[in-house]
Amino acid sequence: MVFDVETDTRSPQSGDYWQGWLVNDKNDSNPIVTQQLEHSYLGLGLWVPSKLVEQEQDMNTEEWLINHGLKFSLGFGERESGEPRVRLDYRWHEEYQADWFMQIEVPF
Repeated sequence: MVFDVETDTRSPQSGDYWQGWLVNDKNDSNPIVTQQLEHSYLGLGLWVPSKLVEQEQDMNTEEWLINHGLKFSLGFGERESGEPRVRLDYRWHEEYQADWFMQIEVPF
């Protein structure tokens, strides 16, 4: 069985797409798992609320996992100069209020 996979060398890997955006806060990171669909990008990551950062060093593995929240990211547009793109992030945590972030990159 042979699989014919086409690769487009002009578009970045989906993990590269998340580089270059502003970070929502110092405890936030780029998505860990990403997927590209046409000109849209999906990402899933982790984040820790700033109130729990100081306690992070003293947490065991179970506490560390419980105290982290999930972040879902959605991006539209290509990472090419001269083209606009949009990024939406939804952060969820069991004990802290969920929040949304939207970033718009418009070239001038």
